[in-house]
Amino acid sequence: MTLTIRTLSPGGDMKRKNAVLIVEDDNMTRELLCCAVDACGFEAHGYSDGIAALAAAAACCFDCVIIDYRMLKMNGVELTRHLRARFPALFIIGVSIEDKKNEFLEAGADGFRLKPFRLRDIEALLGMIRMMGVSSK
Repeated sequence: MTLTIRTLSPGGDMKRKNAVLIVEDDNMTRELLCCAVDACGFEAHGYSDGIAALAAAAACCFDCVIIDYRMLKMNGVELTRHLRARFPALFIIGVSIEDKKNEFLEAGADGFRLKPFRLRDIEALLGMIRMMGVSSK
């Protein structure tokens, strides 16, 4: 099943808009990721902590979540476990400056990127997600 977020265009037509949830406590990194996601034609939703991200995931369906490891209130691996339990089809990518690949994958992430990463790596992942039609619902 594919994600459908409905937005009204000026003519009143409903259009499909892909969405990515970005959970990153560093403001600059979060903004950079949001800009890259927007440039790929996805709608970016950025949050600085896992608690707010869980609430957002419950309110909206996402094609993908990009989750940083180090955050206040809940780390990225804990957030991955919660999201995977609630949204089994959601595509989850963990990111960290430390090698936390095994922890993210064991928690249910579909992929991991070590920071610093190239924005073209994220763009390639988003292109793959678009082709696969991944969705949280």
